[in-house]
Amino acid sequence: MRENFGHLMNRAVYEYSSGLLRSWGKDLHLVEQGFLDAAVLTETVERAALGPDEAAPYRTGLFLVTAVELALRAR
Repeated sequence: MRENFGHLMNRAVYEYSSGLLRSWGKDLHLVEQGFLDAAVLTETVERAALGPDEAAPYRTGLFLVTAVELALRAR
């Protein structure tokens, strides 16, 4: 039987990543360096913040953005 952690990722993006990305606003290293469009990121975060089911299509992208941004801030 194959394990699937999609529902946990949906919940994590909804509960944690969206709030963290919101709190940083446009002060993200990835936005400042031109890797992300601030308006598109804001719209995506707002959609994912509606609920775990709404976060599903964005979970991988927002997780990666959050992880990379955290790594850049840790330097």
